Amino acid sequence: MGSTDSKLNFRKAVIQLTTKTQAVEKLVQGAESGCHSEKEKQIVLNCSRLLTRVLPYIFEDPDWRGFFWSTVPGAGRGGGEEDDEHARPLAESLLLAIADLLFCPDFTVQSHRR
Repeated sequence: MGSTDSKLNFRKAVIQLTTKTQAVEKLVQGAESGCHSEKEKQIVLNCSRLLTRVLPYIFEDPDWRGFFWSTVPGAGRGGGEEDDEHARPLAESLLLAIADLLFCPDFTVQSHRR
């Protein structure tokens, strides 16, 4: 990446992107629900497309790799300090959601309907 200012602007954009779109959280929700409706499937696909565009830039920079594998303050489900200690890193949430989505019936595998 270029100058320090462009790196700072890029970081601000990524933070803004993750807080506004919450793409990883949408993937986690889709994995937990099983993507039963077409709308859920479309949301998961759009989040996946967005992340495939952003993640390569994150992994280019060692500082960003550290950010991706660290927990975000306030990311705990309850919002308290204890929840922040047990919050998963963004990367872990993403990987677990992707692993769950690999086995969603009628999304990536056929259902067992007869």
